[in-house]
Amino acid sequence: MPIDKSWPGYAKGKVPDLGFEWAWQDATPPDEPNRYPPQVYIPLGYEKKVLPRGWQRSPDNKPLDLDIIFEKDVEIVLRDGVKIYADVYRPAETGGGKIPVIVAYSPYGKGGSGANLMDVVPYRVGVPKSRQSGLEKFEGPDPNEWCLRGYAILDPNARGSFDSEGDLYFFGPKDGEDCYDIIEHAAAYDWCNGAVGMAGNSWLAISQYWAAMQQPPHLKAIAPWEGYSDLYRDMMRRGGILWAPFLKWVLLGVPGRGRQEDVTEMAGQHEFFDKYWESKRVDFSKITVPSYILGSYSSMLHTIGAVRAWRDTNTDRKWLRFHPHQEWYEDYHYRSVDDLDRFFTRYLKGEENGWEATPKVRVSLYRFGDRYPLYDQVETDYPIPRTQYEKLYLTSNHILQVTESNDEATHSYDSTTRDMVTYDYIFPERTMLAGFSKLRIFVSCREHNDLDMYVMLRKLSVDGEPMEQSNVPLHELPSDARSVEDVKNVNPVKYLGPTGILRASHREIDPSQSTEYWPFHPHTSTDYVEPGEVAEMNIGIWPMGVVYEKGEGLRLQISGKTMVLPEWDNPMVKHQEPLFNKGRHNVHLGGRYSGSYLLVPKV
Repeated sequence: MPIDKSWPGYAKGKVPDLGFEWAWQDATPPDEPNRYPPQVYIPLGYEKKVLPRGWQRSPDNKPLDLDIIFEKDVEIVLRDGVKIYADVYRPAETGGGKIPVIVAYSPYGKGGSGANLMDVVPYRVGVPKSRQSGLEKFEGPDPNEWCLRGYAILDPNARGSFDSEGDLYFFGPKDGEDCYDIIEHAAAYDWCNGAVGMAGNSWLAISQYWAAMQQPPHLKAIAPWEGYSDLYRDMMRRGGILWAPFLKWVLLGVPGRGRQEDVTEMAGQHEFFDKYWESKRVDFSKITVPSYILGSYSSMLHTIGAVRAWRDTNTDRKWLRFHPHQEWYEDYHYRSVDDLDRFFTRYLKGEENGWEATPKVRVSLYRFGDRYPLYDQVETDYPIPRTQYEKLYLTSNHILQVTESNDEATHSYDSTTRDMVTYDYIFPERTMLAGFSKLRIFVSCREHNDLDMYVMLRKLSVDGEPMEQSNVPLHELPSDARSVEDVKNVNPVKYLGPTGILRASHREIDPSQSTEYWPFHPHTSTDYVEPGEVAEMNIGIWPMGVVYEKGEGLRLQISGKTMVLPEWDNPMVKHQEPLFNKGRHNVHLGGRYSGSYLLVPKV
């Protein structure tokens, strides 16, 4: 069904003027059949009713634990006249008191009428439908769970999504302005206590940053669980390398009646970090509300965003927790829900419940294989202050060692295939690595004037075999996945190790923003490597948290192709990095090129 450009909401709303043309694509109407992932379209129309205790969205879903007042397609008029639509859920009985509102903002649709990517990944990442009411929007809080705890849930369809008017932007100030208006709208309900919070994962987390930057008066707390905060460095052009397939596939699942920002086209047009990308980078100095930040190692999108949020959010009332699971599993795990409830009880209900005594930082550490991770280790800061950064030097015999070797060698791999070079280290005693790593290396290529380099750190068993980590506790998986080797090879349910990515022509470092463990690349110009020329590269590796027993090992892998597992087995997102590299990449060691090392964070 073609877009109806005569529709009053088409292209409605002012486009930000940043000195360049925006790229747009028409969305697919929400009532068009055969969406991917499958979606149910419920026609637009206001409705108010009570969903009684015991009501079920489907026979597979959890029955409601209480009577819920449900308002469908509540109209909210934003400051530029754009109308968006939200569903509102609140407990029918509140004991005569007023209650706070939790806003879950995204374009993914509302409970029962939007996309749910959990349905297309293996095992629903350990969250069976029987654990959810089916009223929750994808990656958002379940109204049944939160109404039972004394909150209301407001689930808007972002501008430009489904039947909401306007253009869909891919994050930025417009999101912040819209969320400001939604928050103030919610606070004005006569049954609301005037306190509004925000919760949710991924898109729902990132939008919280932009909302909090606008400082709406009634926003009292945010819980950004797994959200990147620099679209250039964290997602679209990490290391200077264009990466679009995953996002392009996700946007195909966001229907609307107007236009969508074509962020993949914009990423292709804007190689360098410019005004466009600046408009997509969160300014945490403007975020002052209490914040409960969640991160994980296994996310290929959000890991470093959580660290940036913890480091730069402008308040002392902030908490960081690195959990050991897939992000959606953690969203609905009872331990996490209870913890978040304590946070919101303090800041949305105003109750003195001792939340402030919660450790500021909690970090989980993987053990790999069939052993469950160490959970919620208490720390005072992140990166962990007691970290000792140790250099493991690359050697001619493909091992890593604590002393530098001057033996000269050149190791190479075919950059156009899954070929790689590796360097191993065996731990002489039990060791924990937690935080950022960095690789300093000297490289060349005779067939090209540029190199895309991908780095991964793998854990080795005492037998020298690469190990894997299940992102979902094995007891939550079907009987045919009782060992990590049985778990399907997609990133949401299996993790291999932390990664680093860098294009050689983007290797410039800004010393004023770099640290011992993290090289900051400005990405404002290119410095090509002439064929045969040797260039020094410093590649930052995203945070890790791994326990190594005596005799277990670490393997440094270097390749011209990504080594991470695909997000899921879909041809658009499965290993479709750009065909950029040519020929063989050479790693130079010793002599003039001594000093190649892997910096690791020992705690």
